[in-house]
Amino acid sequence: MKQATKYKMTNNRFSFYMGTLIVASLLAASSCMANTVMSFNIRTEHANDPGELAWEKRKNNVVDVIVKANPSVIGLQEASTNQQQYIEEALGPNWLPVANAPILFRSDMYRLLAKGAIELVEDKWEKRFAYWVKLKAKNTNTSWLFITTHWGVDEASQLGSAEILLNALPAVIKNWQLPVVLVGDFNAEPNSEPYLKMVNGSPLQNNFWGLTFTGFKSKAIAQIDYAWAAGLTINKCKADRFDAYATPASDHYPIICEFKL
Repeated sequence: MKQATKYKMTNNRFSFYMGTLIVASLLAASSCMANTVMSFNIRTEHANDPGELAWEKRKNNVVDVIVKANPSVIGLQEASTNQQQYIEEALGPNWLPVANAPILFRSDMYRLLAKGAIELVEDKWEKRFAYWVKLKAKNTNTSWLFITTHWGVDEASQLGSAEILLNALPAVIKNWQLPVVLVGDFNAEPNSEPYLKMVNGSPLQNNFWGLTFTGFKSKAIAQIDYAWAAGLTINKCKADRFDAYATPASDHYPIICEFKL
């Protein structure tokens, strides 16, 4: 009986130790989770694409792409209310949407401090905006700004949107003292006048180079999506080219960038 009791106590201590170790490991993993932004033009369902390109056929692939990328903040473009709600529900409770903005972030990593929208130049399709959130990292208490945007399709509206952002951002970013990541579909190719106006007129630097727009073709035909940053270090950026899917998730490749605050 004494030996059995001794074994039982030892076993309980071992179980307690292992449980504590598992919890500590999970907390450590959470605190060390990478800061990763994702920019994803998911192609609006209002385009009424035919057959396998319709949103209902692509939506599971879109969520799968996001889950595999494992971002901590997402900036969407072209997402309808229905599409954004579907993505929010599919990602689960660790994700928080930003009201009236196509942005989602991990609530276990960040706290929302402020948000806003900058109205840009309307093009022939719709009004254009840049949506921003100020987030505080829970593990370091470091604040930073995330912005997602979708510019118009013509150069005149793009130049106007660049001018508006260059005038508006210094106030939002405390004269560029706050670290910032700006992502989106700019509809402007590298070395175009709108692109050069933006990067030459600010501290922002592009961190991803590569073709991103496919038009649902087998290969991408242009780069119009970017990940610009200032005041922080981008460790690496990549695009998901949908090699794992018979049906492409969208007509744009998403950009995923890991960074250090």
